[in-house]
Amino acid sequence: MKISLILFVLSALVCAFGYLVPEWSDVLLVGGPAACASAWLIWQARVRQNPKSTPVRKKPARVGRKRQAPDIRFAKRPSEDEINAKNWVVVDGSNVMHWINNEPDIQPVRDVLVRLQQHGYTAGVMFDASAGHRLHEKYLHDDTFSRLLGLPEDRIMVVPKGTIADQYILTAARHFRASVVTNDRFRDWVDEFPEVTEHGFLITGWYCEGELFTSLGPKPV
Repeated sequence: MKISLILFVLSALVCAFGYLVPEWSDVLLVGGPAACASAWLIWQARVRQNPKSTPVRKKPARVGRKRQAPDIRFAKRPSEDEINAKNWVVVDGSNVMHWINNEPDIQPVRDVLVRLQQHGYTAGVMFDASAGHRLHEKYLHDDTFSRLLGLPEDRIMVVPKGTIADQYILTAARHFRASVVTNDRFRDWVDEFPEVTEHGFLITGWYCEGELFTSLGPKPV
C-alpha cells in the first residue's frame, strides 16, 4: 500500500506540473492514468484490510419448495357420514387406460369401474390434462369423460394443465379414506403420503388373454 501511495503522490505532482506549465502539458498523458491506477490500488488495499467497509451482496436463502394443496372439487373434505356411507376408491384414469398393451384406451377404465362396482366400491376418476390428447388427439373436459364412462360429472376430474395428477389423486384418497386404483407406486410421494406403502392402499390390475384381473381378488360371482 505504501508503494501505491508514493506512486499516487508522484503522479499527482506530475499532473500538477503539466497543468501549471503549458510546455509540459504532454506529461498529463502519463501522470493522469498513473494517478488513477495508483488510486485504485490504494482502494483495493483498504478493502482487503477492512472488508466490512464494503457492502457484501448476500445470496438469498434457499427456501424449500412446499407443495401447495390442490383444489379438488369432488375431494373437498367430506363429512364423516359421507365417508362412512360408501366405500370410496379413486381411479388413476391416465394410468388405467394404458393397461392393455400399454396403449391409450378408455376400455380398461370402463372395465375397472364395473369391477369396482361389483366389489361394492364407489369410484371417482381423475385424469391428466393430456389424457384426451392421447385418446382422441384433443383436450377432453370432465363432461366428455363423464359420457364416455357413464359416471356423474361430479365424480370425474381432469386436473388443470401443467399440474401433476398424482397429488390430486392422493389428496382425494386421503380426504375420502379411499384406496387408489393404479399400477403407479407413487415413490416420489412417500414422504408426503406415507399411506401409499400400506397394504391394500393401491389396487393394481392387469389383463391376461383379454380378461381383467385385479389385486382385489377373483371377480365376484
